[in-house]
Amino acid sequence: MTDLIIIGAGPGGYELALEAAKEGLEVILIEKEALGGTCLNYGCIPTKSYFKNALFLHGIKDATTYGVDVKSWDFDFKKVKERKDQVVSSLKKQIEFALKKLNVKTIYGKARLVNKNQVEVNDEVYEAKNIVIAIGSKSKSLPIEGNDLMVDERYLLNIDDLPKHLIIVGGGVIGIEFASIFSTFNVKVSVVEYMDNILPNLDEELSKKIKLMLKKQGIDIYNNALVTKVSEVNGEKIVLFKQKDKELSLQGDVVLKAVGRVGNLESLNLEDIGIETYKGFIKVDQDYQTNKEGIYAIGDCNGLSLLAHSATFQGFHVLNRILERRSAIDFNLIPSAIFTIPPIASIGLSEQDAKIKEINYQVKKTFYKANGKALAMNESDGFAKILIDDNNNIIGAHILGAEADTIIHEVVALMNNKVKVNQIGEIIHAHPTLSEIILSLVR
Repeated sequence: MTDLIIIGAGPGGYELALEAAKEGLEVILIEKEALGGTCLNYGCIPTKSYFKNALFLHGIKDATTYGVDVKSWDFDFKKVKERKDQVVSSLKKQIEFALKKLNVKTIYGKARLVNKNQVEVNDEVYEAKNIVIAIGSKSKSLPIEGNDLMVDERYLLNIDDLPKHLIIVGGGVIGIEFASIFSTFNVKVSVVEYMDNILPNLDEELSKKIKLMLKKQGIDIYNNALVTKVSEVNGEKIVLFKQKDKELSLQGDVVLKAVGRVGNLESLNLEDIGIETYKGFIKVDQDYQTNKEGIYAIGDCNGLSLLAHSATFQGFHVLNRILERRSAIDFNLIPSAIFTIPPIASIGLSEQDAKIKEINYQVKKTFYKANGKALAMNESDGFAKILIDDNNNIIGAHILGAEADTIIHEVVALMNNKVKVNQIGEIIHAHPTLSEIILSLVR
């Protein structure tokens, strides 16, 4: 009997495998497709590779600001895709090397749970003291006519030629990141979102501001819009939707379905061995253990926080539990980043969250245009704000602007260490830097 079987080699699975092996555990890692899971192969990494290209193109459009006269240039999307594939391939090789170095046994195939200690894969049964399910999620379907005419992010990341008009159904993180990137690639982009705002889980002030910025970039956004049907005529896709009392339609060559995620639970045999699920996800307790002792579920498949870094740290928490060690990870403080142009980053409560929880708070805000480095970078459009409770603690932070995805981590460290707002003002920041934005918030 081995110590640990992990089903799924995404960030939650392979990171847990590596950490467990470092602790001397015998580990079997099972993966049905490719090392790295959705994040590396069809999500976080390839989209960020495209995002870098988008940032570069965005800079070219402002070239004259820097005294550079770019009279003509070509954009070769095939080279963009090749670079993306090289990045993914390189990272997969690094993961494979690390797993081999630590003697993690990697098996490719579909896993099926036999009982609380046994897993079958490729007609062989393996036994372990503990099993961790880390099988990720997949794109949700829409219960409408023409659902099969829409594509998911996997398709969009593997096309060889750019569409002329990309219609995105869903204005959440996945939809809006693709909208920002492909619009910069000179693709006509339309977003159809059911909710009042795009990025509805974001702090409302940031959501409204980024919507204005994206529309200024040429992206059409339809809110309060219910898609009712997708059809195809002469190779063109037609999306029908209702907005208030109007029946509207859009015509494009590719329709991306980005209406949420659901656990990738097929073929695991969860029902037969009695593992409880809810709304397409695996039900877990505070330690990410299922109702079957010794079987855990981490990452997207438990539906608690559909972020790669959440999956990784849930895995670390499970390892601590298996080793009977105390875990100090605070899962109330999970930062998030959205790679639009400019990017967005958040941690903690939004203003609407604080109001729902009836927490007294004050807001402190600063603008990028007041930061010397931001002006020098020609990145003056943006702002940051923090929410402060009655005990002088930061309970939320939200940034929209250049390098927000990096700047937020200073606040992450401060909040994890429970540093009071008045103490932050005594921390010296280098000048001129974008990090001074945090200092400006508290002085």
